[in-house]
Amino acid sequence: MEAFLLVGVVCVALVVAVFGAVCVRYTRIFFGILTLALSQVLWSLALKLFWVTGGTDGLRVPTPTLVAGALAPTSDKMDFLAYRYYYYVLAVFAVAVAVMWLVVHSPFGKALQAIRDNETRAEFVGIQVRRYRWVAFVVSGAFTGLAGTLWVPLNGLTTPDILYWPFSGRIVFFVVLGGFKTFWGPVVGALAYNYLETYAVGFTVYWQLVLGLVLVLLVLTMPQGLAGTVDALVRRLRRPALT
Repeated sequence: MEAFLLVGVVCVALVVAVFGAVCVRYTRIFFGILTLALSQVLWSLALKLFWVTGGTDGLRVPTPTLVAGALAPTSDKMDFLAYRYYYYVLAVFAVAVAVMWLVVHSPFGKALQAIRDNETRAEFVGIQVRRYRWVAFVVSGAFTGLAGTLWVPLNGLTTPDILYWPFSGRIVFFVVLGGFKTFWGPVVGALAYNYLETYAVGFTVYWQLVLGLVLVLLVLTMPQGLAGTVDALVRRLRRPALT
């Protein structure tokens, strides 16, 4: 599995480095449209190059060994995935969060926050905005490659559907739902979305409608996201005590 992770992260980072050289030249809605268009190009190629990708049938992925072969798949695959692989993914997630924490709180991360808040001012103080955007794009792609590599063995199959825009849109919605201005916002958004989806599926056959309405209401009433709203409330409650 460690070899899968290494190859997955490196290959995705290389592809993203090429795409990023084009995408970072644009901002706002133009950036979003361009990245969406490029992802659709990859999806189309994955369907056309069926002798490589398997086309709509996809590619079957065997259950790998873990921790440099120390943990091999058991005869009961579900037991292996529910316990050993679950805690393996949890450990990798913890390491990834720690690395991202270091990135966000490093000088590089502070420069990215400055670009986010005021791009013109950041450029005037000497920050090379386009280069920083490109590096951030590659880092984002590397983390996405890590997540994708972990996701595939869980299903045992990978298809071009994961390159289609709704799959990417769901990940973006995690960030919007949780709040993109707080470090834990995307994590909270991902957990909230998956719990909402699980309960909606068990509640009604029209679960997509229910889930959509709930998510739209949450976004409209909490524009800062779940984590951002909680953070704002905590600050408001602590303010009188400090004064």
